[in-house]
Amino acid sequence: MPLDPSDTPWAVRWTVTRDFGSGGPFAKIADLGAGAIAYSDTGTARGTTTYYWVTALAADGAESLPAGDWAVTAPAD
Repeated sequence: MPLDPSDTPWAVRWTVTRDFGSGGPFAKIADLGAGAIAYSDTGTARGTTTYYWVTALAADGAESLPAGDWAVTAPAD
């Protein structure tokens, strides 16, 4: 999944959360540095649709609203 740090220049890190059904609950699966430009999830089964939210975190601890509900289906083969 692509990340665009230029959208949130104030961010010091990103949090990636995942759910296997749209709407939650979402579980945190990654905490990435501010310079991250992509994330690859290796914890999903082939042919499964997974939903993601990404939030940006500021130095003072403030968190953005989630970007997502991104639905991604891993190829079956």
